[in-house]
Amino acid sequence: TQGGGSGDHASLATEHAMLKTEHEATQTAMAGVQSELTTQHAMLKTEHEATQTAMAEVEALVAALPPATAPPLCGTGTASHRFVADGTEVCDNTTGLYWQQTLDATQRNHADAVLHCAELNLGNSQTYRLPEVIELSSLVDYRQSHPPLPAGHPFTGVQLSFYRSATTLAPNPTNNWTVIFTTGFTRFSNKISIEGRYVWCVRSGS
Repeated sequence: TQGGGSGDHASLATEHAMLKTEHEATQTAMAGVQSELTTQHAMLKTEHEATQTAMAEVEALVAALPPATAPPLCGTGTASHRFVADGTEVCDNTTGLYWQQTLDATQRNHADAVLHCAELNLGNSQTYRLPEVIELSSLVDYRQSHPPLPAGHPFTGVQLSFYRSATTLAPNPTNNWTVIFTTGFTRFSNKISIEGRYVWCVRSGS
């Protein structure tokens, strides 16, 4: 009986020693993990501080930038900004006129052209009209052709044909002046004719 008790005691002592060893190993591993976490935390803190510093530097640089130069007001005659477009209409700085930016491809007689411009709705609560021939001709750049418009102009849908004006031919009131947007030349056209006659609406500056 005493021998058996002695064996049990030895077995328990061995198991205790194993558990102690495992506990110490676990503690060592946990200490290693804690050390690694502490190191990672320190690294993340350093990165965060560096990021904050970089962001502060960027904000300081942005704040130091000069304000953006706004486009000139319409009618100021600034040569480098002749046309100021907003996607709906185009201001011509040389004349102060506001032109329809995107033109349609509908051919109209004189009466329909006048009505079209009067009813034109570009979503800006402005009232448009058919331009006089001198106004329509002011868009022409005779150094260009097909269409004869200044290089880099913002207009779209320009037809290479006749555009009506509101100016009546003095000797014959059944005709009105048109501008040909292939060469930019003017010629008169019968007010009733439709074929090849297009419309480009305008408004005066407010």
